[in-house]
Amino acid sequence: MTRIFTLLFLLSLTFSCEEPHFISDWNQEAAKHIKTKDYNLAIAAAYKSLEENKGNTHDYYSHYLIAFARRNQNQYLKAIDHYLKANQLIPEESNFDFDRYWILNNIGKICELHGHYKSAITYYEQAASIASEKDKAGILLNLGIANKATGNLDEAIDVYLEALEMASQFNDQKRELALLNQLGLAYKEAKDYEKARVYFENVISYKDLVSDKTRKYIGRAYHNIGNTYRIENRFDEAIPYYELAIQWKEKPQYEFISYKDLGQIYYERGDFQQAQQYIEKAVAQYAAVDRTKDNYEVFRMQELVYRKLQDDAQQALASDQFYEESIAFVSTKETIIQKLSAAQIDQKINNFNQVSSLLQLNGQYEITIALVAGLFLLAGLSILAYRRWEKVQIYKNVKEITDQLNSLAQKPGEAD
Repeated sequence: MTRIFTLLFLLSLTFSCEEPHFISDWNQEAAKHIKTKDYNLAIAAAYKSLEENKGNTHDYYSHYLIAFARRNQNQYLKAIDHYLKANQLIPEESNFDFDRYWILNNIGKICELHGHYKSAITYYEQAASIASEKDKAGILLNLGIANKATGNLDEAIDVYLEALEMASQFNDQKRELALLNQLGLAYKEAKDYEKARVYFENVISYKDLVSDKTRKYIGRAYHNIGNTYRIENRFDEAIPYYELAIQWKEKPQYEFISYKDLGQIYYERGDFQQAQQYIEKAVAQYAAVDRTKDNYEVFRMQELVYRKLQDDAQQALASDQFYEESIAFVSTKETIIQKLSAAQIDQKINNFNQVSSLLQLNGQYEITIALVAGLFLLAGLSILAYRRWEKVQIYKNVKEITDQLNSLAQKPGEAD
């Protein structure tokens, strides 16, 4: 029935010479709130659209907006639920493929975020199969990252190379640089550090061409080269790359990481004074970054440096306290995130699919019952019609015989 209304709606727009669009006023309001990160207001507006426009093409976009907002509130199960509803309700016409493949891509991102890489790969592959050539590179980038996370480096590299070729065709500098960096990281993980550095250097070759949106990749490439040299214990070669990464800082977080790694290099070399300088710079940036698993380690490094220098036991104790507090904070944060396990994601998707299947089966049963009832009705009507026809024929035959008898009775002189 929804498809019939959608078709009639499209036809009415065609004959009225208007371009069809499927963003209700409330959905437009929700989109504005999402841009300003007022996610609760966005969700309320999208629900209002669902109330006022129930059963039409606006519905899928309302669910899409709710899913986007829920995802940004870290309410991932609710986000998946609304993405699945959006994917179910989206019209089948090919001009809706743009929304369809981003819905699939975003479900994949949630699965990937929680370490459910096999499901992520499935959704990314589905999205890539219907994506436009221009957008396909971005989805393949995600697919490659998920493959790399499963340890399938060869597949990841093949996917990255395919995506890189597409990004180059469309002069998509942002994705080109992201893909070159990811190729470098894949070879770094494969312990092919020379080849990894080739790809990172390819990123750096764009440094005179980058925009404000893409300069971040230059800083990351410098830092990644520093990491490859550091892994090989080639500290003298690593240090200048970390320093260049700081010059190309994108956010305080990346400056913080470079300072932390420089401090660790000098600590490993036994130069505790220099290590102290960089660690203190990292600590100074700490307030501007998210306290994540990688970042709280700076306090342990600071404590070790102070203990080695033995010049400030009080500061070492304070640093140790920060370290313990950071561990507690990160453990709590990780516990919250880990509550959304791979099994839960699977259950949410399977439950939705089962409900959808039941609804489809119910619909099929209803259709089957209606067809059977229709057939019985048709059979009954046919029998009635046949009996009526039979009666008419008998009546005709009786009338014909009666007429003949009457005709014979009116002819005198003829013997029996």
